[in-house]
Amino acid sequence: MENKKNPNKIFGIILKILLTISAIVYVILVIEELTHPIYNSVLGAIMIVLMFLFFLVGYLFLYKDEKISGWIFMVWYGILWVLALWVWSDAGMVLLFGTIIPILGAIILIKAYFKKIKTLILKWKN
Repeated sequence: MENKKNPNKIFGIILKILLTISAIVYVILVIEELTHPIYNSVLGAIMIVLMFLFFLVGYLFLYKDEKISGWIFMVWYGILWVLALWVWSDAGMVLLFGTIIPILGAIILIKAYFKKIKTLILKWKN
């Protein structure tokens, strides 16, 4: 008997690994920003910490409810754009580095919706 891996499960593990790497890099960037601030404003530092906490909420939801996690990552990037335009005046690289997060969020959403559709089809067949 062949030992076949479920591609959906492997794909989910790959997404979690990529987001874990993103979280580790994010922690390093937050620590660097808090110890050697680029933005000399209290509001900028507070927003960096709040955005990091928002990211962590999305990361934790990745293990509980993937749909919510995907939406949180998409909203996180939208808020990042707002902050880059109005709070952090020279945050072009932040937007570039953060681009992977909404892409992974969209993939998580697509995966979650396909999983739901598959479940509904299986219920309908039975």
